[in-house]
Amino acid sequence: MNVKHDSRPTTATLLALLLLLLPVHTAGALSQQTATDPDLTLAELTLTNGDCRAAAEKFQKLAVRRREAAVAERAAAVGAQCSHLDAELKSARRWQALDPKSPDAARARALAAIKLGRTGEARDALGEFHQMVTDRGVIEAIPVASEAVGAWPLFAALTPVFDSPKARYDLLIAASDLALDAFDFAAAERYADRALDEDPASGEARARLATTHAMRGESIDAIALAREAVALAPDDRRFAVVDTLVRLDRLAEARQELTSMQADGIAAVEAELRLARLDFQAGDLDAAQRRFGALLQAKDAAPEAFYFLSMIAERQKKFDVALEGYQRLISAGAGVMVRSRAARLLLKRGDQNDAFALLDAVVTADPSAGLEVELIKASLLDEQKQGEASLAILDSASERFANHPSVRYQRALALDKLGQYRDSFKLLEVLLKDRPDDPTIMNAYGYSLADRNQQLPRAEQLIVKALAAAPDNPAVLDSLAWVRFRHGDAASALPLLERAYRVFPDAEIAAHWGEVLWALERQAEARVIWARALARSPDAEILRATIVRLTGAEPVPPPTEAATTI
Repeated sequence: MNVKHDSRPTTATLLALLLLLLPVHTAGALSQQTATDPDLTLAELTLTNGDCRAAAEKFQKLAVRRREAAVAERAAAVGAQCSHLDAELKSARRWQALDPKSPDAARARALAAIKLGRTGEARDALGEFHQMVTDRGVIEAIPVASEAVGAWPLFAALTPVFDSPKARYDLLIAASDLALDAFDFAAAERYADRALDEDPASGEARARLATTHAMRGESIDAIALAREAVALAPDDRRFAVVDTLVRLDRLAEARQELTSMQADGIAAVEAELRLARLDFQAGDLDAAQRRFGALLQAKDAAPEAFYFLSMIAERQKKFDVALEGYQRLISAGAGVMVRSRAARLLLKRGDQNDAFALLDAVVTADPSAGLEVELIKASLLDEQKQGEASLAILDSASERFANHPSVRYQRALALDKLGQYRDSFKLLEVLLKDRPDDPTIMNAYGYSLADRNQQLPRAEQLIVKALAAAPDNPAVLDSLAWVRFRHGDAASALPLLERAYRVFPDAEIAAHWGEVLWALERQAEARVIWARALARSPDAEILRATIVRLTGAEPVPPPTEAATTI
């Protein structure tokens, strides 16, 4: 909601508006003060009028000058809403200093520190948070925190809490889950083993162990553990065997398992939904369309089924049908993911204003989504080969969001794509100096160097360091394989790519995997890998370009049978 500069709201209207802007837990503390405090009123009006960066800075200065914890709390909230990380962290520190017994203040400081790459400070704050809220409070905070800052940074900051010998079963299960999301499978297995020590009959712990074994390709142990998980936790882990078979790329067996569950009347709708997803992933769009169409009659499955039907229409080049489907989902309340798909289609037909209006509506409803929306716009423009326009959005966002690291990171990638790789390298160097332990930045920089055959020893050093932080991250595994391939060591690149693709069957990894096989004169295997990847991602540019470059022929999506076997 915006108040135009020339409007003249009444005092009562203004106060009501300000109260709506305040978080629930601070509105009572600040509402009366705001009505009589010109500095607070000015800060709120600055925010209302859309100058988010200036508002965050005004609030942060107020937090320093005042001794009211509620003011500092509001300042931290505005800093977070406006993605002004420096103001957010300073305000959160002030809030905790004024109210050291507040777990919310400790959590806010920790999250702000994580966003700025200050892992040591985040660990201190999370340790204090844990002492105040115990294991249950940490477990409940993880999902929202992970969404806000990412799995790997949160896991790195929470590791001392998880590693404590005082950590009990439920926290260890949560630790195992977060470690999986952070691509540290050894840590995930370690926490699951500790949970199993506390509860030897735990199906949940066995399900986590099944995942770690599957990700390493250890099929016998993985399937055995998954079957034990189903037996011990039949309600919560009924699909553990299916999930394990899918991770092992044994899709025919996964289908058999799901079909048997349907025949036995076990979670029939969910089983059918999973079969439909498998059809879609295998590129059998007709079968997927039939299954998802039938699922429109199932209340719980209908929204997802409708979304997949829209994606199938898009895959079939029926763009008007797909767009209508996405717009109906948006009308029903779908969020930024669906809006971005609709915006992509609108951009393809040249309707940039309508595309961006769809995304801007997200920010109207949730101002804290402003940064995410600008990054999505830049990414969509880049997809449409509008690199200069994408860079212009990132330049503007860098000003609006106080030189946010996510903006600088995406800007570095954009510069690289535009061929301005020296400027890209300089920006990545600055980011690396600010965030020396961030595996995403190390990996991006190392890969960019390797892809351009520049400073290969430095590239490998950066990537190896990134892999030490996130040892099972498929993007980093792919980068290490690529730098070794660039060194002329195709043989050592191959197992890294196999491992990366097992964790995440991505089109770019498949392109690299096939190219390494091709260089090793294993062309038939390369073609099979590419066929599988084409079925999943028929429009992936890097995959198609690699196939054309090496084979001299335009790739054609394979029949479903070829796409489902390796």
